[in-house]
Amino acid sequence: MQQQYRNQFLPKDIRIVGYARTRMDHDEYLRRIKSYIKTPTKDIEQQLEEFCGLCTYVSGQYDKDESFQQLNKHLEELEQGRKEANRLFYMALPPSVFTIVSQHLKKCCYPSNGIARVIVSWNRASSFSKRPF
Repeated sequence: MQQQYRNQFLPKDIRIVGYARTRMDHDEYLRRIKSYIKTPTKDIEQQLEEFCGLCTYVSGQYDKDESFQQLNKHLEELEQGRKEANRLFYMALPPSVFTIVSQHLKKCCYPSNGIARVIVSWNRASSFSKRPF
């Protein structure tokens, strides 16, 4: 996603919210983001800093309404003052939790004014033991 930001393919007012079970503070979240991205030039390093300014993190469970209600509250705070709340949920999760997470997103996090889309990132390696190809 940082690459799309760097190439100016993302909307100017985008906000990126990480959500996972791992408990970590904002600084740790940003440290992890930065650890995956090479910054060979000062220009790219500056763009990474700007990208990180768009990122926040919420920790929660995959099977609890309360966790997704907390996520929704965070999203609403970020969207304050906007006419519409258009949300894109990118799920890079084990297949065993796709359904429960999708159900909680729909129940607790779909905006009343705007659209919601879900993208599922499928990692074939996670399913090799269950399905032969």
